[in-house]
Amino acid sequence: MWDTILEQRDAFEKVQKQCLANLEGVDWPAEVSDLDRMACPECGSSLIGQADPENEDREHVVGKCYQCGEEIDFEKTMEMVVAASYEVHAYILAKEGMNSPIADCPECGAPAYVESGEASVCFVCGESIAGECARCGAGIDVNEYNPDYPGLCSYCAYMSEKVMRE
Repeated sequence: MWDTILEQRDAFEKVQKQCLANLEGVDWPAEVSDLDRMACPECGSSLIGQADPENEDREHVVGKCYQCGEEIDFEKTMEMVVAASYEVHAYILAKEGMNSPIADCPECGAPAYVESGEASVCFVCGESIAGECARCGAGIDVNEYNPDYPGLCSYCAYMSEKVMRE
């Protein structure tokens, strides 16, 4: 019995290693890690890789569960990659009262916008909001961004709106 358990574990680890290798070959828009934390939305398995293991282009990633065979569409796969890579960091920052590195993208609405270190990009649509306020020069991040005033920080957008109402 013990030999059977070890054989199954070895087989699982071999498939998981292949899954992670074909995901690590993708040209991601920001750093990714802990991809073994992803779980199939159908069966819960962590044996998630790409349907096309040779693909290296983020825009053509389609996930696949190698346990149940479920294909996972592009947007859901990107959300899973972002969650696996940044949720632990988001939790730690939330405990410290700071903004999460994961946000809903103001362009496409997917919960796959990452703002961490040098990265400020949506894994789904590729949108990047990072920049400086045209009025005061303050940095604009996804939390400061106002789609009605895209070149202004939240304070300057508020002040512009206030002036317009008067």
